[in-house]
Amino acid sequence: MAYNLTNLTEGGTLLSVFQVANEVTTGWFGKMILLATFVIALISLMQVSEKKMAFATASFVTFIISIILRTTGLVTEDYLILLILTMLVGSIALLYASD
Repeated sequence: MAYNLTNLTEGGTLLSVFQVANEVTTGWFGKMILLATFVIALISLMQVSEKKMAFATASFVTFIISIILRTTGLVTEDYLILLILTMLVGSIALLYASD
């Protein structure tokens, strides 16, 4: 499939660039943004807190970003549900953590 790389009409705003990138990659662009956000947040938070707290916080941050990406149309509702479940697992792990 050939793409016209000289056509700049789709690149008016950053959001339109992201939407075109998401269409070209058949939806993987938004999913990979969420995955990268989760991994970066998890690794960063594991250096300063416990693993369970880092997991819960990283899943919450990723959930907030997924709400923003959902309103822009970059991810579907399935990923919101997945991240809600991930937040629940992290919260339950924190509740039953033995200190």
